[in-house]
Amino acid sequence: QLPPMHSAVRVGGRRLYDLARKGVVIQRPTRKIRVSSFEIQSFDAGLARFRIVCSGGTYVRTIAADLGDLLGVGGHLASLKRTRLGDFTVEAAKPPEDVCGDDLIPLRVALASLYFLFLQPEQAVRLRHGLQIEIEAPREGIVGLVAEGEFIGVGRAESGAVSPEKMIPVPGNGQ
Repeated sequence: QLPPMHSAVRVGGRRLYDLARKGVVIQRPTRKIRVSSFEIQSFDAGLARFRIVCSGGTYVRTIAADLGDLLGVGGHLASLKRTRLGDFTVEAAKPPEDVCGDDLIPLRVALASLYFLFLQPEQAVRLRHGLQIEIEAPREGIVGLVAEGEFIGVGRAESGAVSPEKMIPVPGNGQ
C-alpha cells in the first residue's frame, strides 16, 4: 500500500504530514499490508458499508479511495469505526467512569501481542531522548522496547530504524 501524504510515516527522517502541509509531494515507498477479510455489508444509493480485518499500519481510507479509483467512480470514507485492536474489542470496552481496579489489565498481558526488541543501554537512552535508532526489526510497525530486562516503551519500526512512540519516564530524571 502507498501511504498517503497526510500520514505519520517518515521518509528521509521527515513525517509525510509535515511535507504535505507545506504543499510538498514526494515519492513514497509502498508498505506490505494484510487484508484477511473484506465484507460488503450493505450497498444503497452509492454508499457501501463494509467490514475489514487488516494488519496494523493499513490505511483504510486509502483502501476506500483505491477501490473507488479501480471502479472508476471515486471513493472516500464517510465514517470509520475501529472495533478491535489485537485481542481488545469494542464490546469489552467500558466508559472511563465505569472502570474500577479489577478491570485493569497487567502490562505484560496488554502487550502480549507485540513483538519485542531487546536494546543495548545506549539505544535506550537515544529513544528516551526522542531520537531514532538504526536497528533491523523482523517486522515493521509498533514494537515493544526492552532494555536491561525492563519494558521502557513502544516504538515504530520501519525502514531499518525504530522511532520512539510512547516511552515510560525514568523516575527522578525530570520526566
